[in-house]
Amino acid sequence: MGRFCKGPPEDMVRLLVGGKSIAMAHMGRIVEKVQIIRLQDEIKLSYELMRLAKAFNYLPSTAEGQYRQAILEYYKEVTGT
Repeated sequence: MGRFCKGPPEDMVRLLVGGKSIAMAHMGRIVEKVQIIRLQDEIKLSYELMRLAKAFNYLPSTAEGQYRQAILEYYKEVTGT
């Protein structure tokens, strides 16, 4: 069974990944979960964001670094950090 939504979730956002606009589901939920654990180390933070994003989105391993950077930038923008 795949991880596909029948309709767009309220917290779907579009991120610029490798020059392409990519839809990412459940980003609001992901940001909230990561804020709760209060990671200070940016590398650990980026990996935790990726781990959670992979639970709801297909993220190709060949572009993992680009996705991690885009998701981290989104997190910083949303949280003001």
